[in-house]
Amino acid sequence: MRIRAGSPALLSLTVNGVRWWTDAAFAERVRAGPFANLEQACARAVVVKDLRAKRTLEFRDGDVTWIIKIYKPGSTWRRLRTLLRGTRARHELRAGREAERRGVPVVPVTAAAEWPGGSAVIVRKLEGWTSLELTLRTRSDAALLARYGAFARRVHDAGVLQDDFNPSNVLIRGDQLRLIDFERLSLRRRLTEAQRLRLVAKLVRLRTVGRAGLEPFLAGYLRPDESRDAVLARILSFARRQARRDRARLAKNCVRENRNFGRIETKRHVGFFRKAHAEQEGLTAAQAEALLTAPDGVRLEHHPDAPKEWLEANLRTIEGGAPPLAVWHERGRRDGVIAYRP
Repeated sequence: MRIRAGSPALLSLTVNGVRWWTDAAFAERVRAGPFANLEQACARAVVVKDLRAKRTLEFRDGDVTWIIKIYKPGSTWRRLRTLLRGTRARHELRAGREAERRGVPVVPVTAAAEWPGGSAVIVRKLEGWTSLELTLRTRSDAALLARYGAFARRVHDAGVLQDDFNPSNVLIRGDQLRLIDFERLSLRRRLTEAQRLRLVAKLVRLRTVGRAGLEPFLAGYLRPDESRDAVLARILSFARRQARRDRARLAKNCVRENRNFGRIETKRHVGFFRKAHAEQEGLTAAQAEALLTAPDGVRLEHHPDAPKEWLEANLRTIEGGAPPLAVWHERGRRDGVIAYRP
């Protein structure tokens, strides 16, 4: 993917073993400012999220806060893919710049950095903006959903395909919306109707939108000449297929270490816990381990086959069931305990 004419010019420079791509203004912070030593800047930053594949930090520089998203080296396959296709950081920089050039309101990626074994993107944190996902949890009114629908159609008509299309990748302030997170974004000349509606179908599974929120969303998304009933039927068909894939994925993910679940392991006990992050309620690793000896502030359920019940309880969350926080049992046994919020 190339940056086309009309995009802000990017400079390439290498400072202290780190290669940067950025604009002239930020380049000064790299040459002789706080980012001249990226490792030192990261050491001073606050860790917001630390996942298997990436780590997110907040770095305060005077009156400006920068988000630093670091992509970890990953598996041998991921390293080989990086060698062949370039780093995810540079892809995210290029994708964000091109989406902006196409007229999509975005939170611009300020810079991409690469070094042996890793890469990062730098984004300026916008004050006064919040996640649309969090906003919809308390204010899921028809007017807001219709505005989101119109914004989504603008993004799709620009040929922007964001694979993880959902409100957590949109920021809102007043009536304004901006797209964020270009890691899994691809750019096409145009999106087919099937591509667009598959993306919209993913919203049905979100509690913040759901089946009820789809109607006002489509009021903003559809053009006057498009049949609401025909489009709705296709979306719901895609949503049913997506639900089957979600169940299979959840059944696999809730019993292994990943972004949403972690493993509990001591000399005596084994189990799993639901990780806390912006998009789901859960526990930290320390909180999960503490439950083994001091299960305060949770409701405990004893089950003769705790691993089986853990799996089924997680699958029930797709239909709105209470999310289980953790499961544990003694090694060599199946009977154990599942923790829920009171």
